[in-house]
Amino acid sequence: MENLPPLPSLDNKMEITNLVEFEVFSEGQKYLFVFVVNIDVTFDSQANEIVIDCTEERLDIN
Repeated sequence: MENLPPLPSLDNKMEITNLVEFEVFSEGQKYLFVFVVNIDVTFDSQANEIVIDCTEERLDIN
């Protein structure tokens, strides 16, 4: 159940934020990449459309 997205709010918007991190090993070096992914979904029943806006931000990890 924890993998389900949140329900839309009363104004028919849904916001999802997720942290994605992964490691890459290359030529004996280990690299860590971390991204914050934000997804905004708007449900417009009158126009019969769903608008999805996705942004990502890379975090520098030392």
